[in-house]
This record gives sequence, structure tokens and C-alpha cells, in this order.
Amino acid sequence: YYLPDYKPDRFADGLAAPEFEIFTTPTAMSFLNGMMSLIQRGLGTCDDGFGMWSPNCKNGQLMLEDPGNATEALAELDILLTGGRLSSREVIRTAYETAEEGEGFKAAQKAIIMTPEFHTLGEPLAAGPREHVAPEPVEEPRSYRAAVMLFFGGGADTFNMLVPLNCPLYEEYMQVRRDVALLPQQLHSVTTTGQACSEFGI
Repeated sequence: YYLPDYKPDRFADGLAAPEFEIFTTPTAMSFLNGMMSLIQRGLGTCDDGFGMWSPNCKNGQLMLEDPGNATEALAELDILLTGGRLSSREVIRTAYETAEEGEGFKAAQKAIIMTPEFHTLGEPLAAGPREHVAPEPVEEPRSYRAAVMLFFGGGADTFNMLVPLNCPLYEEYMQVRRDVALLPQQLHSVTTTGQACSEFGI
């Protein structure tokens, strides 16, 4: 992630890009998934789409109609989605022409939202070769401690995340947990000091 005062190298002094703070891999992919669902299905939650849940997966849909041929479709989508800056026209044309019957216009829209010109401002075209920057010297590695964050989708059975082993608390654990209790051979053993048990299972 980026901090609010993040500044790309090409920015002049005094300029920052706080919007990068929310531009993370999950938010970027969620946005693209939402756009794909909006184009294919309409406004709804199916396929990680935008909008509220509905029985038929959509509360609304895009009403723009297919002009009927690739040239007109590209010209219209170029203006509407990239402000006339679309550079990869042949790629979009191929997506339109090779799609299943009746799906060409949607295929072209899906291809355009993956281009650098979509949802951006300014000139996205190449500006010449990038300057060579000498790599920084590699320092000798040192020991460190890392905080590891795990994001679980759903509930967590915390009583089975850290299980006492080889001590009286394990017997109590087995009596309380019964059928959902974990056996020692199902766990990875770790040792510690200063706790009620000297060994736990993960």
C-alpha cells in the first residue's frame, strides 16, 4: 500500500498522490471484476459486481446498443470510454470480431477496460526509453521480526487455532470440544515458556 504523502519519481516537488493509498491489488482487481460483471450481467452482485442483490442478478443494465459493425463500435466506445485516446484498436477489433454471436460489443467493452487509456487522464502513450538507473548496492541481510496478518473470509474457530498439548489442559480441551477436537497428529507442535502448558499445537 502507499502512504498519503506518496510521490512518484516523476512528480515535481510539492506534489503528492494520496489517491494511491487506496490503490491496492485487491481494490484494483475488485474494480475490474465489478466492471466485467456490469458489462456482462448488469448492475448487481453476481460475479463480484456492483449494486445490491436481486434474484435475477441485476437491478439495471447498460442500455448502449451495438452499432452492428466493428468500425462504428470502436469509434463510439473510444469516445465514451477513453476520450478518443484508444491506442490498441486492432486488439479491441479482434475481441469484437472473434466473440460469440451477439457478444462482440460486450467483448470490446471488456477489452477496453483493460487498456491504460480507460479510467485515466492525460497521455498514456509511450514517451521514449526509460532512463537506466543503477541498482542500489545490496546490504548484508540481518535478522528481523515480521508481523504476519491473515485475512480469513468467514468465521475462525479460535479454540482450534492454538491447542494445548501434553498437559492437563489438553484433556479438558478433549472433553469440551469432543467431535471437533483436533488430535496431536493433526497439529504442528510449538514450544514456549511461561504458559500453563509448555507445548501447543497449531
